[in-house]
Amino acid sequence: MQTLKDLIKGGHYLVEGLSLINQPSIRPHALIPLAINVLIFFAVTVAGILWLPDWINGKISVLSENLAWLSWILWPILLTVVIIGAAFISLLLAGLIAIPFSPYLSAAVINHIEGKAVANDSNTLSLWATLAHEWTKLIYFVRLAIPLLVLSLIPLVQLLASPLWLLYAAWSLALEFSDYAFEHKGYNSKQSRQIFQQRKGLAFGFGGMTLVLSMLPLVNLLMIPAAVAGATAMVCRERLAEA
Repeated sequence: MQTLKDLIKGGHYLVEGLSLINQPSIRPHALIPLAINVLIFFAVTVAGILWLPDWINGKISVLSENLAWLSWILWPILLTVVIIGAAFISLLLAGLIAIPFSPYLSAAVINHIEGKAVANDSNTLSLWATLAHEWTKLIYFVRLAIPLLVLSLIPLVQLLASPLWLLYAAWSLALEFSDYAFEHKGYNSKQSRQIFQQRKGLAFGFGGMTLVLSMLPLVNLLMIPAAVAGATAMVCRERLAEA
């Protein structure tokens, strides 16, 4: 029952993030992540329009004449898989480029919710520490993805990989966007993962809603700042950094 409540609450925090980025004290810090978000999604959309039809037709062309009738089923399935994958990759790529700016947005949200000013050290040492921190997260995400990649290569078993990839995407997005708030609270990525292990519903609810809304036109343009703001609100309101 608690897990179900957390799933709903997690999704709600992403919606709250959409509202938070329009607050006067937060809006200026959301502008650069927003611009990065728009550019990345535009680039991915153009690439998809140019590349997607040929790719799907190439996959379908391997069917024999007897199975040609399956093409009308495979087209929407492959299209859905590509859209979900593109949304996830776009979010991670835009989030990665926005790393220098997202901590300021997260700090503004903490200040708005808790009334506490959060210091941001932007010197070279801090930059190298941030890069090392992101490298640690990347290794974790890759290690988590390897078993899914193996499953995806095994006939029949690969059918099980699709829902697992969705869970992977939701979990990864929750960890990625909540990381700024945890870091402000003095927690590293390993500690934040341990906290979410106790509140998996929040993580999957938030990450799942982020993935779903990132596939909606226009709304997806707001996802990076909204996700950072929403994840920060979740950490603050749920007192996850006090777990």
